[in-house]
Amino acid sequence: MSFQLLCLVTSEAIQVSLIGCIGLVSLIGWSWGIARLRRGQPLLERVPRSASGWSFWEVIGLGLLFYFIAPICALYVCEIWNGTPLSSLDKLTGAQLCTWMAAHAFTSLIALVMGMFWLRLRRENSWRDLGIETAGWWRDLKLGGIAFAMLSVPVFAVNALMLRCFPNPEHPAFDLMRDANVAHRLTIVLLATVVVAPLVEEFLFRGLMQSWLQVSFDLLRELPIGVFGLETLDDQAVGYGDERLENEEPESAIHQIPQDCDKNGWVESHDGGARCSYGAIVITSLTFASMHFTQWPAPVALFVLSLGLGYLYDRTGRLLPCIVVHALLNATTVLGLWIMPPEV
Repeated sequence: MSFQLLCLVTSEAIQVSLIGCIGLVSLIGWSWGIARLRRGQPLLERVPRSASGWSFWEVIGLGLLFYFIAPICALYVCEIWNGTPLSSLDKLTGAQLCTWMAAHAFTSLIALVMGMFWLRLRRENSWRDLGIETAGWWRDLKLGGIAFAMLSVPVFAVNALMLRCFPNPEHPAFDLMRDANVAHRLTIVLLATVVVAPLVEEFLFRGLMQSWLQVSFDLLRELPIGVFGLETLDDQAVGYGDERLENEEPESAIHQIPQDCDKNGWVESHDGGARCSYGAIVITSLTFASMHFTQWPAPVALFVLSLGLGYLYDRTGRLLPCIVVHALLNATTVLGLWIMPPEV
């Protein structure tokens, strides 16, 4: 009885310490961010980058590769390993579920490598175009850690609020951790949720989908007048269809287009013009959240998380900070469940 009480007190102390550290860093980060906004500065300066060189069908094809082909291949790997066909995931034993998660992580990594090299070689994109950059990796790690602390508080708060309103069908990995305290099972859970999932999902949603949507929105804004029965920004600026002064130079009014990214909600596009990135971030976030619909109400909190990750990628153009945030969030969730007492 005393040993159980000691475990309970220890787990509560670890949870309180973890929450306190994250809350402190979050408070410092948001204080710094609010101070920048009050000075008329963005939270992060946007780093210019080239336009993405992949098509809509390549984004769809890689999405099918990650979310349909890789899991099917993982099932075949499990059947070969176990020697018998597997039933549905919710009916697997602990050992079978462990094998499936390891196989799924393996096939997802293969799909990730195939997708990256396809875009790298087929489309002649640079690693920088794919959001992969080794220079400044330590800076990106620190930025990801700070962003995690700032995002984790609202994300966990939204998730806690939603759990009060809706029942939660938990992820199979949670049952696996509570089923038996085996070190190799915890290792597989950490590998699948903290390493593989952030790598694959950030590459697909931020690196591919959001980048493609941003370029698509830029192209839509550059369509000539009359395509949608609306005037373009340049036409409105020079005043086509309106009376102008005789000596007015048409080009002079173009400079009246708002160029302040922070005050007017505009961001610099890939081609250097003034373009709005919020549409790409929101659509990507909705898609990202919908892919986790089986874990309702988690998609609500994941939508909030994805908005922050989308902004982070839009500003930096690098995947590493987003991967760090995603990995730390998953690691915090896994750690919280691991140290949670069995009675909870």
